[in-house]
Amino acid sequence: MDASPLPIITFPPSASPRVSILIPTTSRADRLQRCLEALRENISTDISYEVVLMLNAAQQDVVDFAQNCVRGVVIARSSVNLGVAGGNNRARKHASGEFLVLLHDDTEVRSGWLESLVEVADRHPEAGIVGSRIFNPDGTLQAEGWVLWQNAQTTPPWGDGPPEASRSDDLRAVDYTPTCSLLARASTWDAVGGLDENIYPAYFVDVDFCLTVRSHGWTVLCQPRSQLMHHRGSSSKREFREFMALRNREYFVKKWSHVLASQLPFPESQNSSTGLIEAQNLTDSIARDIASTWKKTLPAPPSSSATISDAEHDLAHLQRQFELTSSFSTLLQKRMEQTLQKTQSRIKAKTAEARRWRRLASNLKTQLRDIKKTRSWRWRNRLIKFGRRIRHLLGQ
Repeated sequence: MDASPLPIITFPPSASPRVSILIPTTSRADRLQRCLEALRENISTDISYEVVLMLNAAQQDVVDFAQNCVRGVVIARSSVNLGVAGGNNRARKHASGEFLVLLHDDTEVRSGWLESLVEVADRHPEAGIVGSRIFNPDGTLQAEGWVLWQNAQTTPPWGDGPPEASRSDDLRAVDYTPTCSLLARASTWDAVGGLDENIYPAYFVDVDFCLTVRSHGWTVLCQPRSQLMHHRGSSSKREFREFMALRNREYFVKKWSHVLASQLPFPESQNSSTGLIEAQNLTDSIARDIASTWKKTLPAPPSSSATISDAEHDLAHLQRQFELTSSFSTLLQKRMEQTLQKTQSRIKAKTAEARRWRRLASNLKTQLRDIKKTRSWRWRNRLIKFGRRIRHLLGQ
């Protein structure tokens, strides 16, 4: 039985959109379908908007879905995975809105999501970025802005308490907000040069962008009335995710050490110490190996504002992708060699211990044999002495 055809998702045309929604996508056409359906159903017609779909080295099922089942969107492409920063920078070239909204393809927005973001941006011209309240699929709170600490660690604003303790609908200043739902003024974006493509392919892109915007004098706000669900899926292996996060964290700390030295988190300081950077004290086992395995001479990507072709941009990121995988392979090889050395050391130690036990067993056997021999000679001598006494008595 043939599968039923996928529904056509059509977005209203807009000659001069006020908002451009940028959605990079790589895999999982079913996930992208849910994202686009939620967009179409939950955005008011009072706001003119456009959707820029960035096919970021997209798999064939995603390409087929975008071409055959989606109408009224702008499609940008790359044959190479440009990462979060590069993908959104490429999509921005095709956007014409006053506001740029970054949205992950594994999200499902709720009613009022976009209207609440735009309302805050209109009411607060000092805000360069506005973020949303983000929920997990089970309904629990995932994020509503994050706190950045001096050691470049990030925590949710509710700290160690339950997420519900932070559930206030009041607008608030935050250190950064995730790129899964982030509104930025196009003027702000262009003024700071877009996202830093040195942070590749993901992790710390949002932290860096928000800190860049704040360093230029704008504020970063979170609007809890703008809500969406984020599935937060990843096709990468855990070790590779840790490697990317720690590698990018190291780059981030080096880039912003002068700011982190006096970083006091919003909304109020929870850390009285200043001037301490703990980049050298990363405790994760992978982090200890990064310094020797990460090739720090990675080619710098071209600026998003540079007049280069998409092919040149793709080539630069293809080289970065090769360097990243090469560095990770070197790291894995080093860790495997370390594991092998530890295993060989354990085997050697166990072998030495086994030899010691064999020698001990051999010595015990020898001692037991000697004891038996000693006992037999002792009884033999006693019998000889007893016999002599008998003969002596009989002779008398």
